[in-house]
Amino acid sequence: MRFSVLFAAFLSAIHIGAQDSLSLDQKLHFFGDVMINAAEGPNRVYAGEVFVQAMRALVSSDDAFEADYKDIPWISVLEDPDTTFKLITFQLKIDDDNYKYYGFMVFPGDDALELRDINPEVRDAEFMSFTADQWMGGLYYNMIPFMEGKTRRYLLFGYDGHNSMERIKTAEVLEFVDGQPVFGVPSFFTSDDAKDAISRLILKYAADARVTLNYNTGMKMIIYDHLALRMGQLPGQGPTYVPDGTYEGFRLENGKWMYVEKVFDHKYEEAPRPVPVFGEGREDPTKGK
Repeated sequence: MRFSVLFAAFLSAIHIGAQDSLSLDQKLHFFGDVMINAAEGPNRVYAGEVFVQAMRALVSSDDAFEADYKDIPWISVLEDPDTTFKLITFQLKIDDDNYKYYGFMVFPGDDALELRDINPEVRDAEFMSFTADQWMGGLYYNMIPFMEGKTRRYLLFGYDGHNSMERIKTAEVLEFVDGQPVFGVPSFFTSDDAKDAISRLILKYAADARVTLNYNTGMKMIIYDHLALRMGQLPGQGPTYVPDGTYEGFRLENGKWMYVEKVFDHKYEEAPRPVPVFGEGREDPTKGK
């Protein structure tokens, strides 16, 4: 406890005086490290506030689009292959049951848009679309562009730490309407009836489980674990969802993501998946993607 108090005082001293002598790069790396790795929640929160301020300064700079964001290990950076925008997200763990998410979209010409997380207030998210000002926060770990007619859209795969008992993964479609991003365009169908379209796929599962939700380039489809209700193994967890070894999916057909009930003919222990978003050798909250 004494160490925590002393460390908080150290951070405060940096904020009051020494912080002004740190370069933007130093602030991003030092406070990003504390934001992610500090054991005490108040230290992570304080560092997160400084880190967000530094990120705002970076995305507002004259060379914002050309900046090497991937040199900052505490964030996820996804880029449109046509280099029309970069999507940056990161998370702040406030405590075991509360996470805060931050995001920025950076465009050529050094224009930037901040995403405002309203996650705790979201209800019926499967059927809702969101804007930058009202964003269902998350850490995006993969982005796949595709065409629906002449419209370019993007599959987004996201992670939410949620709480100590359960995690959440999502798949949704991003589209730009009048130059503004819309997250959760109704695009997932369980039948040919257009009324069956949902805005996003949401998997809520046990915190100690490994769950896959991603795009498989070889099979050209979204693949994810089928979840079954089981009694949890964590103290106080109760019934929760875990993978049962089978897989479901969605395949793009005429611009629609159509449901595939059974992807494989037999059970697998683990579905093939790409390299983790944070690279090999670092703990990744999206592991099991």
